[in-house]
Amino acid sequence: MFRIFHADIRKMIHDKGFRTCLMVNILYQFFSVLILKTINILYPKIVLYADAVAFNYGTISTFLIFASTLITTTSDYSDGCIRNKIISGASRVNIYLSGAACGLLHGLIHSVAACITSFLCNLIFFLKWDTYTAQEILYYWLIITLSCMALGLFSTTLVMILGGYKASYIVGLSIVIVMKIVSLEVLDKLYPENGICTLTGFKLCLYQFLEKYLPFFYPMMRPHYGLFTYMMGIGGITVISLILGLVIFKRKEIR
Repeated sequence: MFRIFHADIRKMIHDKGFRTCLMVNILYQFFSVLILKTINILYPKIVLYADAVAFNYGTISTFLIFASTLITTTSDYSDGCIRNKIISGASRVNIYLSGAACGLLHGLIHSVAACITSFLCNLIFFLKWDTYTAQEILYYWLIITLSCMALGLFSTTLVMILGGYKASYIVGLSIVIVMKIVSLEVLDKLYPENGICTLTGFKLCLYQFLEKYLPFFYPMMRPHYGLFTYMMGIGGITVISLILGLVIFKRKEIR
């Protein structure tokens, strides 16, 4: 198990797709701050605070995690790595668990890279915090890191269930786009910019459930629930992914 995991980590780190996504992540942070700083210079009344920089990663985190895991895990099939592991005698359970662990690492590495980059940007441009305390900022990064890890596991499981076919890209990116649209709709109705929430009955309960327990929503909002609520959603998608992955991958025909 650990030999497989060690080999998978080495392959992931040297994968061009993973490195490209990581570079996009870092550059996005810097260029976003440069754009905001330029606007601040041109329009001094628009104040740029460190808060905006710290929460910037959430806008693209889901797309980056899915793109990174889809590219690297699909290449494991196209390169014949999965088949070779099975031929060499490795169990399918260990192969899947190693892939799932790498999916978690995708989310962890991207989130840590984004966190470090955002704080470096704040130091470089001498940005001050507005309304958020250090504890609230750390809580945000804890939640977004855990949610990205869970989404990395989910995306990796998706590819391994689909057998590494190109359809994985279509399904994976379709899920990201749909969830992005749904999250914008739900959050707009629950927290309208003008006025109060007008939802009632079943629709209100459904929207609140999605916002509370679906990790796709977590990067879109600054945390305002307790840790237990977020862990319920993160733990739920993690357990579901692991069960589906283990059950289906054990019976999956490997091309």
